[in-house]
Amino acid sequence: MFQNVSQVGNLLQNRESLLSLKPGQLFSGKILKHYPDQLAALSIRGTTVVAKLETMVNAGSSYWFLVKEGQGVPKLQVVQPDIAAAKTETLAMNSTQLTTSKEGQMLLQDLKLTGTPFTRDQLKEGAQLLKDPSISRQLGLDTIRTMIQQQLPLTKGVFQSLVALAQSPHLSEGLTNLETKLASSAMNQSSQMMQAFLSRTDGPSTQSPVDQILKTLLDRNASPTEKQAAMAILSKLQWPGVASNSSVDSFLTKWMPTDVSTEISLIKQSLLSENDLSKIHRNWASMIQQPTTTIEQQLIQKAVKETVMPHVFVNGKQMTFANQLLNLVQLVGYQDEANVANQPLAPSIKSLLVQLMGESQSSEIRTQAERVLHTITGHQIQSLSSDPAFVQTMLSLPITLGEWKTDLMIQWQGKKQDDTTIDPENCRLLFFLELERLKETMVQVTIQKKIVHVTVTNHQDRPDALIKMLEPIIKQSLEKMDYQFTAVSWKTWPTESPVSNNRTFTPPQVPTSYQGMDIRI
Repeated sequence: MFQNVSQVGNLLQNRESLLSLKPGQLFSGKILKHYPDQLAALSIRGTTVVAKLETMVNAGSSYWFLVKEGQGVPKLQVVQPDIAAAKTETLAMNSTQLTTSKEGQMLLQDLKLTGTPFTRDQLKEGAQLLKDPSISRQLGLDTIRTMIQQQLPLTKGVFQSLVALAQSPHLSEGLTNLETKLASSAMNQSSQMMQAFLSRTDGPSTQSPVDQILKTLLDRNASPTEKQAAMAILSKLQWPGVASNSSVDSFLTKWMPTDVSTEISLIKQSLLSENDLSKIHRNWASMIQQPTTTIEQQLIQKAVKETVMPHVFVNGKQMTFANQLLNLVQLVGYQDEANVANQPLAPSIKSLLVQLMGESQSSEIRTQAERVLHTITGHQIQSLSSDPAFVQTMLSLPITLGEWKTDLMIQWQGKKQDDTTIDPENCRLLFFLELERLKETMVQVTIQKKIVHVTVTNHQDRPDALIKMLEPIIKQSLEKMDYQFTAVSWKTWPTESPVSNNRTFTPPQVPTSYQGMDIRI
C-alpha cells in the first residue's frame, strides 16, 4: 500500500522536476566544467545548471553555494568547500554560523543529501519544527523537506497537517472512527449530523452482471436464440442443475425470482445459498476470458455495461456521478474557505470537526476530530502549486460503493487557461482507490488534443477479454462528447513501488471548475 500521498505523487510525476534557484538559497553542488566569463556547469541532485561564479574554483570539486541572483543565468557566491572532512556545523552565511542545534544539523545534512536548496530562515524554522517529540525524526525530515521544496510556509499548522496526512491519509476510516466515538458519547446531535453526512457519500449503484442474463430469460421481447444463449452462459457459470441444452421454461419454473419488479437482485432471489452465489461470481470472472459465440458475447457485453448504473441516488435524489463528486467536495469542506463570503456557509464535515474541537468534553473525540481536520487540510495544502501556469489539484473523497467504504483520491494535472481553470482538452486525471476485490487500483486518463488514453494499474493480470468488451463502450461514450479514444493499457504495480502489505491503500485531486469529461470507473 502507498505509505503517503507524497510518495504517490513522486511515483506518478511525469513532468521533469526543474530546479528553481532564488536569491538567498544555499545548496551543495559539484563543479563540472568552466566556461569563459566566469561561467561554470554545476551538478545539483543530478541536474546540470549553468551559473556565473563570483570566485573561480576547481572543476571536479564540490562546494556550498549561496544564490545571489536567480533570474536568467544564476549568480552564485562560493561559501566553502564541501568535502568529507569539512564539518557542516561550521557552515556560515554572511559570517554568521547557520545552526548549532542537533535538529538543525540533521536537517542540514538531509537537505544536502537530497540536493534541496534552502534559505537560512527555512533551516532555522525547520529545525524548530523538528523538535516536536510526538513526530518521528524521519517523518519530520521528510515533511519539512517537502515543505521547502514546495515553497510552503514552515508553520506549525502546515507541518501538522502534512504529518497527519502521512500518518492517517484515509479520510473515510478517520470519519468512521469518529462516528463510532460520537455514537458512544452523549453528543447525540453531533453523532446524528455525522451519520447524515456519511449517508451522502454513496457512489454509483451496482448490480450483478448475472442479473442481466436472468433478465434476458424474463424478457418477452428477447428472441429464442438470445434466451438459449443466456442458458448457455448460465451453464458455463455452473448454475445448479443447468446444462447448455436445458430449456428456458424448465429453468424459470424452478428458479423464477419471487419479485422481478423490485430493486432486489434477481440472482439473490433465485439462489439463496451464499456458496452458490460466490461460486457463480467467481466463474463469471473466468468465463468472460473464455471463447464464446457472437450472441453470447453480445449478452455478456450488455451485462457488463449494465453492471454500474449511470446515476447515483443520494437521499432519494437522482444525479450523475460527476455531480455527486462535486457535492462530495462541498460536503467534506474543501471549498469552505473559498465560500466564506457566501453567508451562511452550508454545513460541512470540516465545519463539524471545528465545532467538535471547541465544544466536546471528550479529549478522545477532540483528538480524533483534530486528526481528521488536519488530514483534510493536508490535502488542501498538497494542491497548492508554485507554478502559475500549471494546475495540480488533489482531493480525497469518502465514498461508499455498495457496502464497501473507501477513499476515492482524484488528481487533476494540466496547464492553466486564461480563466485559471484547467484545459480539458490537454490534461491528465488520476483516480486512486482500493476496491473490494481488485484492491489497490489506479486509473490514469491522459488527454492530448482531445485524444484520450486510459491506463489501469493493478496487482491483477490484464483481463484481455473484458477490456475488449469495454473498449467499444468507452469509445462510443467519448465520441458523444467529441473526444477520440485510443485504447486501455494495463500495468501491474512494480515490486519496488511504495506498497506495503500491512497498510491500506493510500491514494492523492478535483477542481470544481473542471468542464471536461464525465469519467466513470
